[in-house]
Amino acid sequence: MTLEYTEKDNTIKTIWNGIDSVTTIKSIIKLTENDNRKLLGYNLYSKAHLETLNKMKSIENMDLEDYKKYLNIYYWNLKLAMTEYEKNIEGYYGEAPKFFYQISISSLLEMNYNPIQTSETMNSLMTKYKDNEEIKEFINTLKEK
Repeated sequence: MTLEYTEKDNTIKTIWNGIDSVTTIKSIIKLTENDNRKLLGYNLYSKAHLETLNKMKSIENMDLEDYKKYLNIYYWNLKLAMTEYEKNIEGYYGEAPKFFYQISISSLLEMNYNPIQTSETMNSLMTKYKDNEEIKEFINTLKEK
């Protein structure tokens, strides 16, 4: 398991799209100094930081324009993660539902929306716009990229 520490919000992230093999402390230091990949995974928060997340924008109030921004961020995060996932996690596709869910909430966090969600709240967000013609067209343009 790869771990990443973020001083900005005092979190630890367990990474699932950045598997590396190193044998010495010197090689670990060199690897991390030169690593500029965007790594995605599960964020582990302190209790104090969790309370700040609950004060972020609610997805219940996400409007159409923000939903399009969310879909765009989600699409690019998914594309990035799938490239690494397919290289490194061969044989572990049973984890895929957790993987997609984590990308969803990471994408929310990038937009300053509360990432503390359940499957039910995420499904409600998607249901809200699933029949919207503008969203259907937008999703088709994302697929073409």
